[in-house]
Amino acid sequence: MANENRTGPVGPLLKQFRLGQRITLRDLAERVKLDPGNYSRVERGVFAPPPRDKLDEILRLLEVSKEQREEIMDRADVDRGILPSDLQRDEVLVRELPILFRAVRKGDREALDKFIESVRKGGDKA
Repeated sequence: MANENRTGPVGPLLKQFRLGQRITLRDLAERVKLDPGNYSRVERGVFAPPPRDKLDEILRLLEVSKEQREEIMDRADVDRGILPSDLQRDEVLVRELPILFRAVRKGDREALDKFIESVRKGGDKA
């Protein structure tokens, strides 16, 4: 997946993966037992992504790699306006998140982008 596809809502990414597999929207929706009209709204970013179990079913059907599925599942949680569930269970992390958010708001975007890229590459520093 190219870097330019790693930002923005999950819905358009799902559409890219679906088109890459040459699966029609209606066929995908039928296979995973979703209403095609509502699924179309997900792909257009009008509706939030479906619940994690249904999203995982979709991503597996679309043959998305495990690494990409994990990232997309986390981004889908953000699209739904929630923290990924594993982060919610970490009380220390949740308590410290406001400090991180304030630092990000005050920081420069270039440094943040470098940090994000470092994390994606598995590095431990920006």
